[in-house]
Amino acid sequence: MTYLFIALLVGAIAFVPAAIIRKSWATAVACCLYVLVTWWVLYGNADGFAGPMFGSALFLLLVGSVIAAVVSCQDDDTVVVGLRDVVFPVGLALLFIGVLFSGSEFLNASEYRALIGDMEKRVWTQDVQPKDPQHVRLVSRENALYLSKKVVGELGTVGSQFEVQEESITLQAIKGELWYVVPLDFAGWRAWNNAETAVGYVMIHAEDPNHQPVVKHLDKTKQFAYTPGAWFGHDLIRHIRMNGYFRVDLNGTHLEIDEEGNPWWITAISKPSIGQFGDKVTGVVITNPVTGEIRFAPLGEVPQWVDRVMPASFVEDYLNYWGEYVHGWWAAFSSRLDLTEPEDPSLIYGSAHDPMFVSGITSRNTKDDSLIGVVYTHTRTGKSVIYEVKGGATDNAVMSAVSKFQDVQFKHLHPAAPQLYNLYGTMASVVPLVNENHAYSGVAVVNINNVQQVAIGRSLSEAVRQYQRLLGSGGDLASLSKERQTAVVEGVITRVKQDITQNGSAYYLVIEGVHHAFVGGSGEFPVLPLAQVGDRVKIEYFASGESILPMHTFNNLTLVLEKTKGEESVGQRQMESREANEDKPVRRTVEERIRNATPEELRKLDDVLKK
Repeated sequence: MTYLFIALLVGAIAFVPAAIIRKSWATAVACCLYVLVTWWVLYGNADGFAGPMFGSALFLLLVGSVIAAVVSCQDDDTVVVGLRDVVFPVGLALLFIGVLFSGSEFLNASEYRALIGDMEKRVWTQDVQPKDPQHVRLVSRENALYLSKKVVGELGTVGSQFEVQEESITLQAIKGELWYVVPLDFAGWRAWNNAETAVGYVMIHAEDPNHQPVVKHLDKTKQFAYTPGAWFGHDLIRHIRMNGYFRVDLNGTHLEIDEEGNPWWITAISKPSIGQFGDKVTGVVITNPVTGEIRFAPLGEVPQWVDRVMPASFVEDYLNYWGEYVHGWWAAFSSRLDLTEPEDPSLIYGSAHDPMFVSGITSRNTKDDSLIGVVYTHTRTGKSVIYEVKGGATDNAVMSAVSKFQDVQFKHLHPAAPQLYNLYGTMASVVPLVNENHAYSGVAVVNINNVQQVAIGRSLSEAVRQYQRLLGSGGDLASLSKERQTAVVEGVITRVKQDITQNGSAYYLVIEGVHHAFVGGSGEFPVLPLAQVGDRVKIEYFASGESILPMHTFNNLTLVLEKTKGEESVGQRQMESREANEDKPVRRTVEERIRNATPEELRKLDDVLKK
């Protein structure tokens, strides 16, 4: 009834002035029809009335006043229009334009740029904690939808009545593991009318592509009565509106699971902050899908199990404004100096399983394929941090490098949804590989500071081992701690094994008394294939603490081979190249600290250098 009342109110305001002026029965009939259409539009879309324009209400009022003026001016076949007939519609039009203009980017460029909030600049290598490779998302959203639809299609009558709710799929950390939660919703009016409740949801393991989908077919008493695909008062958005949420915007409804395994609908609540525009999230509405019970959690008081508060579209819009209006509206329109734009935000879970949207920042030059920075936005708080990246590859460049990899082309695979992680102290993009049916077919790991370093594997562990070898040969590998550490071990080989992968041969060694294995390739260590059990070797390695450690240098003390001066020269150059690459992150850190140093800190540094 609320929408009917609003339609009557809008219709009355729009048509009463014309009816008073002309006293036309045609105006009264047109008003009735207008009220019915407006009621259908508002109710069907479950519209809200946020901001000074009251959502779409001011626009509908303007349309109604124009219709009323046109209808009331009819005099037989001749249209007679007086000044009094157009005063009200023109006044509404000026009000409508004025509200739009007052909230425009032209007048409020600085306010739009500030929507992202205060972004702290930090040093990535010292701040972003390394990611445990065992908890990396390998299943893309497309792959999760493919698996969900496949398993639903195998459920017989369930598959004919219900369909995957693509818009509400979410990635969530549940008991320390990453899962996609995919709601099942009604497949149209007839399905809802017959079933009345949705049977449940599907869970797809996001870390293990070989894990079988889990279908949560709920008991009848626990099935969903309120869903986005239900009808009338059981439509989720309409149900939230009818419970008092008319003067806000509703965004990004999705399903999440709490610590006890109970499902809840999560809907972000936002309000315009710049006239009718510039929405800011104020909290979330948590809805029980069975009973329809609703509770509001304001920002800062959202339960810990709710992973996603800030919609990805908000983050992308905010970063677009931030990059476009760096020097104001006129500079963005004319000189276009220093303009940047974000890549599509990617949802990742960091080392502490904190949910973050990661967005690469690049210039607006269409020919530019390099990153300027990377922004991490916490999905619960909206707090953003920017990390400077000089020359890192964009997602497009990473996907292009993976697509051109010989084995990927041969198998007709394509990359999906790159995710940026800290792997061994490097900015690494983890890229799942899928076939033409979006089924998982492997994974690639790419160093975004050197896209020539592409590691491909059938599994993540294989790709990570290959990535270790690539980093070790290039001298780019850093340890899992904030400080890069190398160690040296000398001992007798007790076990040696060759592993032939799609990327070449890798050799694994076990040293007597050492509780780690060491890995290296023949490309970087030509004498490694000659090693055998009983040889005494000296190995320098990166002390990351893992069970299998990549070699930094390898020297077989038992097998002494003569080298020409040319070989020694090449070996020396390779060593110098590795050492130079190892120093790059350190140099970037020092340069960053100097740029951000206070005048007092610079004076102290100058005093030290003078000594």
